[in-house]
Amino acid sequence: MSHGHFRQDENVRRRSQDPHKLLRGIGVAKGMVFVDIGCGAGFFSIPAAEMVGEGGKVYAVDVNPAFLEEVEKRASALGLKNVVLKAASAEEAILFDSRADIVFFANAFHDFEDKERVLANSMRMLKQGGETVDLDWKKTNTTHGPPLWKRLPEKEVERLMSVVGFRAIKTTDCGKGHYLIVGKKS
Repeated sequence: MSHGHFRQDENVRRRSQDPHKLLRGIGVAKGMVFVDIGCGAGFFSIPAAEMVGEGGKVYAVDVNPAFLEEVEKRASALGLKNVVLKAASAEEAILFDSRADIVFFANAFHDFEDKERVLANSMRMLKQGGETVDLDWKKTNTTHGPPLWKRLPEKEVERLMSVVGFRAIKTTDCGKGHYLIVGKKS
């Protein structure tokens, strides 16, 4: 994973990506185990921790320790004790076997060096019926976001998910600049 996460003002970002709404839409609920790979400063990790509650866990994974410090500060300020931080590249992140309900990539999958390996790792961490979710930039020009050459077309992500064994792969349009792809471990 590259060290150059794209940072956008969170208030601006919330206008186009409401993290609570998006997480509800993918089924995040009380008691779940949620893994956020490439979590950045916790834009999705913190709302996920609120949603899974005390009986659930959120694993926030990023290669950049400064982002993890930010997640820790935010979780602490909200009294969230269910967030586990892990400094690792997406390619090296295997936290456990068959325990996660959801492995989530938000605006980061395009940055991963070995995308197949990252997906295989996510498959390993998921329990039966668990899902890997990729929210990422469409391969179209937008006023902000990563350069066009870095973006992946939806069909390429679907193909990669299929190669590592995901089934019931579903793609949803997620507004002007994003798509959401969900693959199930069956």
